Amino acid sequence: MKETIDGKALVYADGAFNTPEGKTAHGLTRFTHRYKLMGVIDRTYAGQDAGMVLDNRPNGILIFETLAAAMSQFSPENTPETLVMGLAPDGGTAFFPGKGNHKGSLYQRA
Repeated sequence: MKETIDGKALVYADGAFNTPEGKTAHGLTRFTHRYKLMGVIDRTYAGQDAGMVLDNRPNGILIFETLAAAMSQFSPENTPETLVMGLAPDGGTAFFPGKGNHKGSLYQRA
């Protein structure tokens, strides 16, 4: 097991967080030691605790409606550096609306 983390991260699982397609997000929310998980992006469960949605146990990881909404909640000193794709749809092809805007959202605070 890794002894250090790779930084702070958000997990993108819009529309898939509490579905089989969101299994990557589930694992990161429940077990990751690789990142300090700062939140999940899924408009379906926005405003809820990720642990409550998955396991009916709070874990302090908030679900945000959009990446922009998530980023607005963090101070410059406590900003996620990584956006992890937390969904794996059937067939392996993900529709990622607005993908050109997400990279800028993470870097605008750096």
